[in-house]
Order: sequence, then C-alpha cells, then structure tokens
Amino acid sequence: MNIETYKQKFQAIKDLYDSKIIELQKTFLEENMDNYNFPLGSDNEQAPWNKKDPEKKDIDVYVSITMSKSFTIQIPEDSDIEDIDLNYEVKQQHSLPQNAYKNIQPVGNMRKVISDLSGWYVDDMTTIVD
Repeated sequence: MNIETYKQKFQAIKDLYDSKIIELQKTFLEENMDNYNFPLGSDNEQAPWNKKDPEKKDIDVYVSITMSKSFTIQIPEDSDIEDIDLNYEVKQQHSLPQNAYKNIQPVGNMRKVISDLSGWYVDDMTTIVD
C-alpha cells in the first residue's frame, strides 16, 4: 500500500472516531444533563412557587400615632413657667415631626420621604416641665 491509501484509511478511521465521540457526548448530555433537576412534583401548578402574587390595590387608611420626646427650650430668666405657653415655645425652637418635610430638599428618593412626612396633623399636644 502506498502512503495515500494509508492517509485515506487514517482519515476514515478518524472521521468514524470523531462521529462516535460526538454521539457519546450527545447521549451523555441527554441522559445526565436534562436541565430538569427539580424535585418530584415541583412542576405542579398548585405548588406555592408556581402561583402568582395577587395584584395590589390602593386603600385609604387613617393613622394615629402618639409620640413623646424631651427637649430643652429657652425661656426668659425672670419669667414664671406658668405664664409661658410651652407648646408655642417648643414649636418655635424645635422641628417637630409633622413639619419635618419642610426642611428636606426634594432630590431623588427623598420625594417619597417628603410625601410620607407631610400631611400629618397634631391630634393633641401637651408640654410639661421635666
């Protein structure tokens, strides 16, 4: 046999070998890599992870919050505490929650924060001396 015959036989064997390797790879992938490695029954549409979350709807609610905080305020030295409107002095000297939105710049996500902070009403306010 001449060299060309050997080359042709070698090429035929190589082609057969390559086709068998490809066939084995496909078989392995089909048997072992099916991309469906989920627990038995997980494809059931009644499974919680297959259910869609219910749509959300808007409802109006009324919120009443009672808050307390100690402050230091300044009053004239020669004044009698009973003669001072302590609520007025606190409002003048400190930022209270219902007015906090007025001191925030509306930038980015702060618009939502400002919206949440605005519109609060004081149901009752009492100021006493500690």
